Amino acid sequence: MTETTVPGSRAPSRTGLIIGIASGAVLLILVVIGAVVFALQSAAHTPQRAVDAYLQAIVHANVTRALSLGGVRATSSDRLLTDAAYRAATDHITGYTLSGAVTNGDGAAVTAEITQGTERYRQSFALVKDGKDMVFFDRWQLKPVALGRATVDVNAPSDAKVSIAGVAIDNASGMRSLRALPGTYQVKMTGTNDLYQAKTTSAQVVGFSGAASTPARVTATLTDAGMKSAIAAVNAYIDGCAASTDFRPAGCSFGSTGENPSYTYSNKKWTIDPRPQFTIGTWVAGGWAVRTTTPGVARFSADISDGEGGSGTATAGPVDVRVAGYISKVDASGATFESLIAEPATA
Repeated sequence: MTETTVPGSRAPSRTGLIIGIASGAVLLILVVIGAVVFALQSAAHTPQRAVDAYLQAIVHANVTRALSLGGVRATSSDRLLTDAAYRAATDHITGYTLSGAVTNGDGAAVTAEITQGTERYRQSFALVKDGKDMVFFDRWQLKPVALGRATVDVNAPSDAKVSIAGVAIDNASGMRSLRALPGTYQVKMTGTNDLYQAKTTSAQVVGFSGAASTPARVTATLTDAGMKSAIAAVNAYIDGCAASTDFRPAGCSFGSTGENPSYTYSNKKWTIDPRPQFTIGTWVAGGWAVRTTTPGVARFSADISDGEGGSGTATAGPVDVRVAGYISKVDASGATFESLIAEPATA
């Protein structure tokens, strides 16, 4: 048998085959890794993920992050938009589920089913595209979220100290409304005051609508010591009217119109007997309301002379004595009574 040898040919190399297989495996692994990374990045760049990150920040009371993700810039007046204030609140958002995103060009909407305390509600979040990451992946940003407002109606003297979730608010009476994340905010009168007090209440902010909560009313009531001071102020007003020597005492509920210009009057005097009975009620329109339950009776007397030797006594009455107004302030120096009687009764 003759053996023929082909010049330049040789048996296949085992090493080359191994390298080829290894290169193919590496390429396959890279393809798989690339596919996984692409899938993960795609999932991380959905509108739902942006809403999820926002709600997670709220669930964990990370207010700074929530405001940043929600496009909200806090100002010095936003005294409840802090981690400390929110952690002092109760009935936070504790759970939620997200629907699929509805996209429209560069915009999207995601609806969340939210659990907040005992409340369950649906909330829609609007988003817009905000550039791309790694060339392929849309970056979604929440449109500025409209926060609700914790509203407080303070019915108390201007020196009252009131706090919401431990945050002091301006001490003037009236309505206050502060932006707040969803939750229930305790509202109470702080400090020590033995003249007036108020029950603790709360303001509940539900969802993200920009709406104000039902006002939490802080209404000051007089303590026994405060009531004693207020009664003393009303009695001092009555005494001041009785001490007047004018026919029509200024600011008082009674007077006389029988003055005769041809006479000279001296020893002019008002007496009030019996005194009016009154009550001091709840705080309304800037003070604790004072009203008459039983009118008192006033009488006027004076010595008169006619300039020609004639003399005698003039009298007027009886005329009703009433009190109507409010206690606008009560403090260590006493109470302030302000009368609302514009036109006195006369005799």
